[in-house]
Amino acid sequence: MAHTQIGPSEWLVVARLLKAGYGIRAIAEAIGKDHSAVFRHVRTNGGRDGYDVREVRRQKAHAAHCSHGGHSCAARHPAAHRQLLKEHQSPEQIAGVLKCVSASTIYRYIHERAPHLKQFLRSKKGKYRRRRGTKMR
Repeated sequence: MAHTQIGPSEWLVVARLLKAGYGIRAIAEAIGKDHSAVFRHVRTNGGRDGYDVREVRRQKAHAAHCSHGGHSCAARHPAAHRQLLKEHQSPEQIAGVLKCVSASTIYRYIHERAPHLKQFLRSKKGKYRRRRGTKMR
């Protein structure tokens, strides 16, 4: 049997068989997947008792959305950005906490959509460093 992820076409089958009381190995055999793949899928999506197809779809859609650009996902967490910036955390640290957005996306969000948050960035310098004695243009 192939050791692959459980696809959207099998989610409903897994849910129905779990509800009917079948074991992980029986479900894996029914959908033609490896039992360890089915076990991991069920465990990460609520376990035997909490498995819900709608929740799996929502989580997978959110994960796919966040991994493709993440720009609109950054706009979903402005309160988290503000709070973490006010706690003197860098955008790199915020990206590590949110796991949904990259640091460069947070910087872009701050510079384009929320310039009032620039005051909370750790470095208040401009984009380029000037040599000593040069005049501002």
